[in-house]
Amino acid sequence: VALLLIMGTGRRSVELFSTAKFEITGEFKVKFSGQAKTKSDENIPYEIPTLFPSEDMVLALDSIQKSNKYVEPSLQKEDRKAVSKKVSKPLSTFVNDILDYPLVNGKRVLTFEKHRAIYAFICWETIGKHLSETEGRNPSNTAYYAEILGHSENDTQTAQSYTNIQAEGYESLPLVKYLHG
Repeated sequence: VALLLIMGTGRRSVELFSTAKFEITGEFKVKFSGQAKTKSDENIPYEIPTLFPSEDMVLALDSIQKSNKYVEPSLQKEDRKAVSKKVSKPLSTFVNDILDYPLVNGKRVLTFEKHRAIYAFICWETIGKHLSETEGRNPSNTAYYAEILGHSENDTQTAQSYTNIQAEGYESLPLVKYLHG
C-alpha cells in the first residue's frame, strides 16, 4: 500500500504514515496537506496529480492511517525520526527485496525514496509538458516539480535534484490512459 501511495502521489513515507491528508478534487487529483518538509511552519494545502484514481489513493491512505504503523502527528512532531524508526527502514528493506533493485558498487541504484522522483518525472511527461495547451502556462520541468512536490516557489534547487531520474513503461498507468487515451 505504501509503495502504491508513494508512486501514485509522490509523498514521503513520513507524510503517508503520519501527517498526510487527502481531499479528492478530481478523478486524478487530490488536495494534499501535511507536508513534512517546509521552509516555514506554514502548512498550506495544495493540489497534486495522482497517477492512480484519487479515490483509490484516499482509500489507501485511510488503510495506512488505520494500521499499527501509523504515527500520530503529535508524536512525529516531538520526535522527527518516529516514522523513520517505526516504518521507513523496514519498508525500504521490504520494497528492495520485493522489487530486487540492482546494485552498483554495493548500493541500490533505485532507493525507496527515489520513487518520489519517478512520480514527478511521470507527472511532468504526462501533465506538465502539456500545461500550455490545457492551462495556458508553460513552466519549466524544475518549476513544475517544485509545484507538485511542495517546494517553495523560489526553491528550484531542491526540485532540480529530482530531475536526474527518468522512467520508461509508464504509458499503461491509469492517469496516462485517462489523459492520453
